[in-house]
Amino acid sequence: MNIDNCIENMLLRIKNNQRRIWLGLAACFVITFSFYVMLCFIVGSDLLGMNVRSLGAMLDGTAITPHVYRQLVPVIANIFIGISPESLQEGVTHILQGWIADRRSTLGTMVSFHHPSGAPPELTQHLYAFVVVNIIDYLFLMGYVYYVWKLARQLFPDFFSVQVMAPCFAILAIPPFCAKFAYIYDFPVLFFSAWLTYVLLQKRLLLFTLGVGLATFNKETSIYLITLFAVAGWWELPRRTWKMHLLCQCLLLVVVKGGVTIYYHHNPGEFLWVRGLYDHIITNMDGYSVYTFLGLMATVLLLGCRWRQQPLLLQCWVAMVPFSVLSWLIFGMRYEYRVMYELFPALLLVACHNIAYLLQVQQEPLLEITEEA
Repeated sequence: MNIDNCIENMLLRIKNNQRRIWLGLAACFVITFSFYVMLCFIVGSDLLGMNVRSLGAMLDGTAITPHVYRQLVPVIANIFIGISPESLQEGVTHILQGWIADRRSTLGTMVSFHHPSGAPPELTQHLYAFVVVNIIDYLFLMGYVYYVWKLARQLFPDFFSVQVMAPCFAILAIPPFCAKFAYIYDFPVLFFSAWLTYVLLQKRLLLFTLGVGLATFNKETSIYLITLFAVAGWWELPRRTWKMHLLCQCLLLVVVKGGVTIYYHHNPGEFLWVRGLYDHIITNMDGYSVYTFLGLMATVLLLGCRWRQQPLLLQCWVAMVPFSVLSWLIFGMRYEYRVMYELFPALLLVACHNIAYLLQVQQEPLLEITEEA
C-alpha cells in the first residue's frame, strides 16, 4: 500500500506540474542543442580565418565592406578584451593552441578541415578574441530563443503547446542556415528581431526606438524593425506618438549608419555587393528542384493558413516576406538564406501556432468519439 501511495502521489505531482516539466524538458533540449548550433556557426562563419573577412579584421576595423559596418559585436568584444587580465588571455590562448595542435579534438578537426596546411595567422593571433566573440554570439543566440518563448507566452496564452514548440523550433531552425553562411552579426539580428517585437508588443515605445538605434549599429537591416513599427503603429498608436517615434527611428538609422559608413569609408569593397543577383541568374539558369518547389508550397501553406487569426505584429512580419526574398535575390548568394534572419522569430511563431491549431482540430473528433463510447 505504501508503494502504491507513493506512486499515486508521484503521478499526481507530475500531473499538477506537467507544464513546468514540459518547459524544463524544452529548456534542456534548447541548451543541449545550442552547442551543436555553435559548432555549425563556427564552421560556417569566418571565425576560423578568412583574410579580409576574418575575426581579426573585424576587430581591427579593416574588414571589407559591408562586413566592417556591422560593429556591435566587435565593439563589445574589444571592450571585454581590453578589461581582461593578461594572465587570463594567456591561459585561454595556451589552452586553445593545444586544442588546435591536437587533430583529434573538435576544434583541431574543424581547423584542419578548413586549413589542411595549418591554422592561419588570422586565427592563431586572435585566439582569446575567438573565445570572447563566440561567448557573445552564444548569449545573443540564447537571448533570441528566450524572447521567442516570451512572445509565444504573450501572443498565445491559450496554446501551451506553442510555448513549448516555439523555443525548440527556434533553435532547430538555425543550423541549416548557418552551416555554409554565417557572420558574427547574425545572432544579434535574431535577438533584436525577437526582443524588439516583444518590446513593441509591450508598448514600450522609447525602449523600442532606442533599440532600433542599437540594432542599426549591428546591421542596417534594422529598417525591417522600423517598417514593423510604421505598419503596426499606424493601426494601434495615437497618430502624434506614432509620427514622433517613427521620425526618431529614421533619424537614428541615418545617423548611426551614416556615421559608421563614413568612419570606415576607406575599407575595400562595395556597400551591399551587387554580385548576388548575378550569382542567382548564372547558377539558377537550370531552374530549381522539385523539392524546392514542394518546400515553397508547404511554407506558403504553413504561414498563410488562418491568416486573419494571427496577431497584428505577426501579420506585419509575414507581409514583409516578399521584400526580404527580393533583398536576398539582389544582395545575397545562392543558399544564403541567413539574409532573412530578421523574419525568423515571427515566422517560427506563425508556423508553431498553425501546427498547434491543426493538431488541436485533429484531436477534437477523437475526443468526441471517446466520450460517446
